[in-house]
Parts: sequence; C-alpha cells; structure tokens
Amino acid sequence: MAKRRLFINEQLDEEELYKLYYKYVMEHPEIIWRTGACYIRVSTNEQDKYSPRSQLKEIFDYAIDHNIYIPKEFIFMDIGKSGMKEIEKRSDFNKLINIAKERPFEILLLYKFARFARSKEDSVYYKGKLRKEYNIAVESIHEPLPNNNSRVMIESMYEGEAEMYVLNFRDEAIRGKREKATRGEWLNAPPYGYNFDRNLQIIVPNEYAKNVQYIFETFHNMVNRSIKKMVNHLNDIKMPSPKGGLWNDRTVHRILRNPAYIGYIRFCEGGFKRNYDNENIILFKGKHKAIISKDLFDLVQKDLDLVEKQHRKGMKPAAKHAHWLSCILKCDNCNHTLVRIATKSRKPWFQCAGYTKGICKISHSIREEIVVDLVLKQLKLDFKEKLDIKITKNQKNFNNEIQIIEKEITQINNKLKRVKLAYENEIDTLEEYKENKQRLTNKIIALEQKIIELQEEEKKQIDSDVVYKRCAKAYEILKDDKAPMELKKEIANNLFDKIVYDKQNEQLLIYYKA
Repeated sequence: MAKRRLFINEQLDEEELYKLYYKYVMEHPEIIWRTGACYIRVSTNEQDKYSPRSQLKEIFDYAIDHNIYIPKEFIFMDIGKSGMKEIEKRSDFNKLINIAKERPFEILLLYKFARFARSKEDSVYYKGKLRKEYNIAVESIHEPLPNNNSRVMIESMYEGEAEMYVLNFRDEAIRGKREKATRGEWLNAPPYGYNFDRNLQIIVPNEYAKNVQYIFETFHNMVNRSIKKMVNHLNDIKMPSPKGGLWNDRTVHRILRNPAYIGYIRFCEGGFKRNYDNENIILFKGKHKAIISKDLFDLVQKDLDLVEKQHRKGMKPAAKHAHWLSCILKCDNCNHTLVRIATKSRKPWFQCAGYTKGICKISHSIREEIVVDLVLKQLKLDFKEKLDIKITKNQKNFNNEIQIIEKEITQINNKLKRVKLAYENEIDTLEEYKENKQRLTNKIIALEQKIIELQEEEKKQIDSDVVYKRCAKAYEILKDDKAPMELKKEIANNLFDKIVYDKQNEQLLIYYKA
C-alpha cells in the first residue's frame, strides 16, 4: 500500500474506513506510532461540504503520513451541531475534554480549526486547556502552523475567520428570511391546520382547519375561561393534536396566538421565544388563505390577555420558586414532575406539571411545608436504621497498580529496542522482527487501556465516597433554614433518585440512589 493518500478515493463508510486504517497500522509494526485522537463536527447546513466520512478519510491519510495511531474510542463526532452554540450541547466534544484529562493520547487532529469551535472565545479556551493543562497537541490537517512565534497570530486569524463566517452566514440567513416574509412566503414548518404545497410554495388549509376554527370559537365562548380548561376539553373529545398525543397548554396557547390563521406571517429577528408582546415582531401579509376571521382572532387575543393577567396576579418572581425538592417529586399517575407554585395569598405548594398543562386528570397538590416535613422525618429514620452504618470497602491502591503497569510498559519498550537491534544485527529475519514488534505493540496497547480503566474506576470510587459523606449529613443540612439552597439541591440530587407522591393513598415513596 502507498503510504500517502490511502483513503481519499475510497468509497467506504466510517466503519470500513477504520478497518482499513487499523489494518495498515497493524501491518507496519516497524513504525513507532504516536497515540492520537480526532474530533469531527458537522452542522446541519454543512452536511454535504463537511460530511463525517470526508473528514475522516483525510484525517486518516494525515495520521498515517505523520505516524499517528487513532484508536476507535478516540474518534469523537458531533453531527448536526453548530460550532457557535453552547458547548454543553455537543456530547462528544465534552466526552473528548473529559477523557483528555487523563492524557491517553498525545495529539488531537481536526479537519479545520473551525470544526473545533467557530466561537473564538471557546476555541482559545479549550485549545489552551488541552495544550497547557493536559500537554496535548491540537493540529488542523488543512491549516498548518509554523514552528515560530508567528503561529499565534496565524492561528488567531483562522479563529477570527471561522467566527466571521458564522456571523456573516447568520446575517445573510436573517436577510433572506426577512425578504421571503415581505413577499408573503411561509418561513417555517406549517402550523396546525395547514400543509405546505411545494408546487405553489405556500401553506394551504388541510382537514384540521375546522379544528382550529373550533378551538378559537370554543375558547371565546367558554365560561370561566382558562387554557387548562380548554386543554381538558380537547382531550376529553379526543380531538387529534398536532403531534398525535394529548393536548397541552403550550400547544393550545401557541395556536391561539398565531397570526398565521388570519393570513399573516410573523417575523422576529432572533426569534420571539414565546414572548408574543416582543416589540421586534413584524407582521407581513401572507399569500396563504386565512381560516379565522380577524374579528374573532382579535377577540381571542383580548381574552388571552385577561386570562394571563389574572394568572400572573399575585405570583412571586420565578427565581423564588427554586427548591431542593424540585425535579425530584413525581406524580404517581402520569410520572410528571411536581412543580413548586407560590402566590402572595397562600403558602407555597407543589402540583403535578401534567395537571397544570391539562395532561394529567388527577390533582397532586400538596403543601410545601407538609412534604418537606414528611421527607425529613423519613430521611432521619432511614439513616438511623439503615444507612448510617460503617461501610468497609475493598479499597484498591490505584496508584500502585498504575505504576506497576507503567513499569511493565517501560520493560516492553526496552524489549522493542532489543528486537530492533536483533533485526539490525541480522540475528532475526524481517518476518521475525515484524511478528515480535506487533506482539509487543499489542501488549502495550492492552496495558494502556488497562490504565485508562483503572483511572475511571478510581474516579468512580472517589465520587461514591464524596456522595456518601454528603448523604450522611443530608438530614442536618436539608433541615437547616440557613443552608444555601444550591447546596441543598446538590445533596438532594445526589441522595434521591425520585420521590413519588401517591395521591390516592396519601403517601410518599422515596427512592434512594444508594
């Protein structure tokens, strides 16, 4: 096989490409391979230009050309993920950064620096972390950097170009959408009651248009009007919902606020995020047919304003709703979370989120002070009788084990040198040298994997010790009114898997993570 351009013309999928790459590495034990990793990212609008397969082919060619071996577990891919959005949403990127802490590889290969991050701030931070903290090189196979001081300026230029590309692309996309809206052309997925006609390039009413009319008319004529009441009614009469399941308050609210039903297109640069009073919203007359009269639509908007005003009256700011039981309490009927609700007129209570949205038929209202008191009493009892015991763990000396393996790797590396000398001095044949080198190289790879496993096991052991020590003091901290809420939430999340409120039998079922 030729060393260069081994993969670029191959019409293989990612799995077959890796097999071919691995075969080449194994067939060349005379090469001293550096352990590497690669990161591949493709956003939705770049699928054709930067497909995972096309990036992988060129990365493998570069790796072979530079004597880099990339184990399969060190190939990280985020598909359909933007380089400008929150890093937290890129699962393989986060996995890469976490694994890199242990430095199981020496170098990270990128197709281009823009694949790593298009935000210059993120790019500088995470590349700095890999290079300075973990001593891992980060290289772009298409953007080489010189080995002098000018590399800083050149890399900064690459990062600036990547961010500028996204900003320009975003501006062009917004301009395009605005222009399309001014022409009365639909911008997004068709709303409930419409289909998109590809021939006419507009939305047209479908068989559910009459359902939209029914929703508007029924809501306006309703006595003691409320979104929840409307949701319950739609579920009771089994009207088909947009996604085929049960109706909820958000879906009904979205329909009642949508000006598409009176023939308009709503445009807001950056999105309006369900803020229907957003001052940046612009309405353009659409080419599609209206299915609701403007008079009825305007009446319903007034109805909604009144309902929302009554709902907001007396509500405390959302920031005060945080509680250490939030996201832990569950409804036994629908498994939705019980959310904390607070008003000026009564003490805080928890209620099933499914019930507030009209999905669950059973109210699971319970006062905060009651549920807290019950949980704390049971927690004190459980730790006294069951959990507050001495735990004897078979503690491994991870450092000693890792040091032993590292010494073994050093010994094998010395053997590799002797094997090479034996070949150079014509003691062994080329075939014997290849066989011995491959056998020893495989041993090193297996031992390095064992070190990674031990390091992961050690991390889990440390984490479990920390969790238990916190849980052992959980009762004292959770009952302390002066303890920070963030600390209480952290302890509760480490301690409880969930707490189910059985309304019919008036009991709480506590499930511990231990």
